[in-house]
Amino acid sequence: MFLNIKKYSPVSQFTAVSAIPWELKEKVFLNASDFTKPMDVSEIHTPLCLNPLLIGIISKDLKEFRKNKKIELSVVSSKSLTEKKSLPITVILAKIYLQYFDSVELEKNIRVILFKVNKSGLFQANKTDRLRFTLLLYLHYLKIGKRNSISFLNSLAALYSFPRKVVLNIIKTDSHFNIFPMDLICELNGEDIMLLGLNINNRSIEKIIRTKNMLIVEPDATGKNIVYGFAGNHNKEMIESDFSDKYKIESETFHFPIPDFSCSYKEITCIKHVKLGSHYLLVCRVLNKKILKPQVPLLYHISTIQQLHLEKQNISYVAV
Repeated sequence: MFLNIKKYSPVSQFTAVSAIPWELKEKVFLNASDFTKPMDVSEIHTPLCLNPLLIGIISKDLKEFRKNKKIELSVVSSKSLTEKKSLPITVILAKIYLQYFDSVELEKNIRVILFKVNKSGLFQANKTDRLRFTLLLYLHYLKIGKRNSISFLNSLAALYSFPRKVVLNIIKTDSHFNIFPMDLICELNGEDIMLLGLNINNRSIEKIIRTKNMLIVEPDATGKNIVYGFAGNHNKEMIESDFSDKYKIESETFHFPIPDFSCSYKEITCIKHVKLGSHYLLVCRVLNKKILKPQVPLLYHISTIQQLHLEKQNISYVAV
């Protein structure tokens, strides 16, 4: 295995791809020991915290989970689901085994149920390739001083076997401006509720909690390099004029600047924040939303091992 490391290098945790949201090739199902059938949670779940590793599922009617001993997420091929019509005989790409962690009320009759990830399994490659992929990731992070465990890396690969949309978060006050990418996010359509997982060390977190207002932008996938250029703004100072002088369009309600590679934007306000560990859960209400470029591929992160799995079938996402 070590002799073949150079052959498979470089390796990355995620691959940036472009995709139309309704054309994603994967779905996610929640199953528990007292469910009559698995529940499709593809659009209502998201990772929210990395330490501990937590995911949240927005729910109107899910039962209490504290006494439920077996809870798991399955990432499956949506093509096999369409063909077979039943989850037990679909192509399972990854499984994430969960433990109930907490429940947070969003508003009346709506809550987010938080689950801790105990362990995960990858199934979209043979065992040797999975071990090689994880080992290379472990060595890569060890080299740059991050001691991520094998279990943690496997769990991230499992969670990101389902593509995670990348957005830009823009904050503006009289004395503060910031714009940074994030992918710990999901929205409950029809209820105008959005969840964000934001690192407690983000330099804007105190301003967000105090002023509450944010602008969430969905960038065109072709703007990836610009989006990634903002990644350092999580913890470094940014001069507003460096950004706003380039983009003259403003959002309708907050009058925040909007990049010209934006496909849509949502003006949101934080109505609740909960410290989970390494990240805050931000519960937000969507006040206004506008589509600027309909049916344009958006930017997503997908586990590299899942992208390689799709490449072998000649159905991979377009890498950007």
